[in-house]
Order: sequence, then structure tokens, then C-alpha cells
Amino acid sequence: MAKKLLIVRHGKAAHGSIDLQDILRDLTADGNTSSIAVAEKLLQKGEVPELLVSSNAKRALKTAQFFAATWNIPKDSILIQPKIYEASVSILLSLIEAFNDEYDFIAIFGHNPGFTDLVNYLSDEQIFELPTSSATLLTFDQSSWAETSKGLGKLFFSIAP
Repeated sequence: MAKKLLIVRHGKAAHGSIDLQDILRDLTADGNTSSIAVAEKLLQKGEVPELLVSSNAKRALKTAQFFAATWNIPKDSILIQPKIYEASVSILLSLIEAFNDEYDFIAIFGHNPGFTDLVNYLSDEQIFELPTSSATLLTFDQSSWAETSKGLGKLFFSIAP
């Protein structure tokens, strides 16, 4: 069975300040709306993952929660993975390789520059930058997540708000 990985960059976030830790930055109203719009487009395409894995940053988790609500997936079933926050390609790849093979379609929610770098590393195509609230679907002709490697993914589509 092939594997599908949906890479979702968090929605537009409020600007940081000296009084607010980066990890606690929330989505703006536009970030909320854009996240829902992209989730609805994916639903219309019939592309709904079996498992949602999110960074522990407030803006990424809130994006994942909007997607989950749109797809009628319980919010408490979102797997929170702190290693996604500020992760490099090598860390993200190690997380993906460790995914349970029982899941053929997984969505991850997180941040740039790591997510853009990940798409460029795994994909047969190069992109400049993932916009906020965007979702990029990579497909892999493999039966195990452990087989995930450089250039093996096919960029199936990318959706931006």
C-alpha cells in the first residue's frame, strides 16, 4: 500500500512580542479563516488523513484543530509532537520514518523553514516556500514509513488559501 503525507504549515499567526514566547503565538482571524478554507478544499477532494500529528506550538495545534473539526475528527485524537517545533529536515524525517505503518495517510502540522525544506528534500519537485495555511500532499510508492527517503515523494498537489 502506498503512503500519503500531508504537510500543513500553520495559519497566519499574530506577531511576537517581548512579553509573548514564540511557542504561544496564536492564529490571527485570517489564520483561522484560511485554515478552515484549506481543510474544506481537501475535504471536497476526498483527501482526509487517518492521523493528525501537530507541533506543540499554539498556532500549529490550533490549525490542526480547525482541520480536525472540518473533517469531523475528534480534536483530542490529534497527536502532539513537540519535536516538530523548530525542527530540521533530519528531525522531521526521523519522526516520519517512525510513524506506525498501520496508517497510510498522515497529516503533519508545523512550521517553516523546516516544512519547506522537508518538501524539497522528499519531493520530486522543488518549491520556493510554503505559505501559511497551505497543505502539500506527497505520495510515496512504499509500504513502510521507514522507507521514506530523499526524492522518493511525488508532489501530488499543493493548496494555499
